[in-house]
Amino acid sequence: SSASMPGSEASCSGSPRAAAEEEGPAQPYDLPAASGEAASVPMPFCGVVAFLQPAEAICQVLLRPLSIPACSGDGASDCQVLERLAASEKTLRRLLRASGRAQLLLRGGGSGWGTSPALAVELYGSLALSSDAQCRGQRVGGRADRPRHFVRPSSDVDLAVLMQPGSEPEDALRRLLDKGSLELVSRSSMPRFSTEGFSLIGSIADEGSGGTAPQVSIDLICITSQLQYERFYCRQEAFRETFWQERTKLEARFGDQGATAFDAYTFLLKAFAAKVPKGALSGFQALCLGLLALQLRLYELSGHAMPTGVVLLECFLRFCCVFFGSVGSDAEFRESQRLWSSRC
Repeated sequence: SSASMPGSEASCSGSPRAAAEEEGPAQPYDLPAASGEAASVPMPFCGVVAFLQPAEAICQVLLRPLSIPACSGDGASDCQVLERLAASEKTLRRLLRASGRAQLLLRGGGSGWGTSPALAVELYGSLALSSDAQCRGQRVGGRADRPRHFVRPSSDVDLAVLMQPGSEPEDALRRLLDKGSLELVSRSSMPRFSTEGFSLIGSIADEGSGGTAPQVSIDLICITSQLQYERFYCRQEAFRETFWQERTKLEARFGDQGATAFDAYTFLLKAFAAKVPKGALSGFQALCLGLLALQLRLYELSGHAMPTGVVLLECFLRFCCVFFGSVGSDAEFRESQRLWSSRC
């Protein structure tokens, strides 16, 4: 976020950014590219590497070619990525129905249910992005025959609940277990954020439907603090706003192909996160890092006039190699490259 916290001007007076502002507008780095010619690093990239030391070494690593087979070649097209990774419209409708039913149960709709344990219920995750797409009239892939959502076949229903004063997270959990054919798979606790998390799987049919509803997975987080809930809500709002801003920028610059590349990139990030061992990287974390790599405009260093989803993913992997790895010796770089290559 570009917004500053109160008092941040004084506390950051010694930062590289403040120093750069005193010296005047920053200029792009001129670093040797693989061909020996100077390569100008885009200005947003310079703004971030000012905080990463040594900046020159990081830029040089990003300019090195990665020996990942077919990563920058003629691999799957963006349309093929969307066709293979996006869920069907039937799956989307199933998740939306389950989401609506779960929210109704948590809010206490229906006769004889008693007082609702939830003060507020918020949908987030892939379904929230899909709802945004429909509200904004955005079609994923930019064409009429492409899906208008960011849901994968393995996507679940993500719900955040602000608990009523005096209610406990178990009250919301019990409401879903009693009114739906759901089973508790796991639970987690984050006391620092006044949050309890529950993962459920099963079916949650509409009242009086008489049929068997398809199976769905539901991730429920219950927050007992108004402040923590507001912070969670603001984080989700900021994420979605940044998400659509970056998509709009690519579309404005490259047309429908830019929008399609962004959509394919989104699905590739989610698929990549699903392959990281032991759930070390969630889909949301991958998207946040992916948006940062996109904001840095690293694709301008890729040598491709028109970025594709695969090219953007390669830029993301390059960024992760540097950000989470070492920029010391060539041997260390090759080892981090090997590890990330094995995850592709």
